[in-house]
Amino acid sequence: MLACCSRRKSSTSVQGDPKDASNSGKDMSSIFIVGATGYIGGSLLIQLRKSHPGAKITALVRSPADLRAVGQTGATPVQGTFSDHDKIAEYASHADMVVNAGSSDDKDMILAVLRGLKERKEAGKDVGILIHVSGSMVFLDDAEGSFNPEGKVWNDSNEEHIRSITESVVHGPVDVAILKAGEEGYVNTYIMCPALVYGVGTGPVAKDTMFYRNLVKASIQSRVVTYVGEGSNVNGSVHINDFVSLFQLISELALAGPPTNSAYARYFFVTSGKFTAKPLVSQIAKLFHERGFTDSPEPRSVTFEEAKGKNHMRAGNTRMQADRSFALGWKPAEPTCFDTLEADIESVSKTILKGPPLLECRL
Repeated sequence: MLACCSRRKSSTSVQGDPKDASNSGKDMSSIFIVGATGYIGGSLLIQLRKSHPGAKITALVRSPADLRAVGQTGATPVQGTFSDHDKIAEYASHADMVVNAGSSDDKDMILAVLRGLKERKEAGKDVGILIHVSGSMVFLDDAEGSFNPEGKVWNDSNEEHIRSITESVVHGPVDVAILKAGEEGYVNTYIMCPALVYGVGTGPVAKDTMFYRNLVKASIQSRVVTYVGEGSNVNGSVHINDFVSLFQLISELALAGPPTNSAYARYFFVTSGKFTAKPLVSQIAKLFHERGFTDSPEPRSVTFEEAKGKNHMRAGNTRMQADRSFALGWKPAEPTCFDTLEADIESVSKTILKGPPLLECRL
């Protein structure tokens, strides 16, 4: 059995006018970000502000309650939902770079982003950049809590592996649409596909990974922590700070000049470690019991049917090698998910007790 979390070594306005964000060259004068209130997107927003202090950053914000927090980062918050397609397209059309960390499954929203970027090119401006955050469930197998040592290992440096993505897999409809747009050339696309992201984030609103947030909620409701089958299935992991460091490298690559390779060669796995389900869940169960969330410090095995599909991310395997990411010079340096587990659970426990809504985990 693989060890848990082993790692490969190696003055702000509320409403903005989209026309204020027009491009003046390759100096990154304007950025439009979707998902700035989220765990990943918020951390990316902070990094963008550090890397491009002179850029106008516009952030789509769904909840009026979050406008002030986003504005305090120096970004211009614009209230709107993922269904405000014309607004999204308009802001995208005036941005040098669009970052989508808001949804890896809302195809209509991403089509609005792509429409705006296409309009930008048709207006005679430089080709815009899109950096999209997908998730490793694209490459999830159909195991039910077991590890198959003969199972497929996906590699982001193998273009055929990326070309095999179809609309039938989780996150596939959005990934396929973006890859197609990148091949057509009216937008320079870059996709980041993270494994389980852990660690306390730096964003203005959400600080905790949805994986732990959803697990805490489910465990409080059921009074038990579960894993599927024998719990020998293996998945990848990456610390949020290491995710951000790779994002920085990819954004620098995107700004270095027009890409000379295909969109399928601009798809990056974001994984630096791996964990086996049962050892990680066993440690989580102890921490939950100490906090009174569960009745026992031991986890319980359930069948895949009992897990009701929602725990599919914990039943299957995602075996991914991030060779393309490492070739960029990426050097993950943060502790493993096992090492940060107690701090992560402490942080998410405080979040849950405040009672915010829980969203779908991005994996």
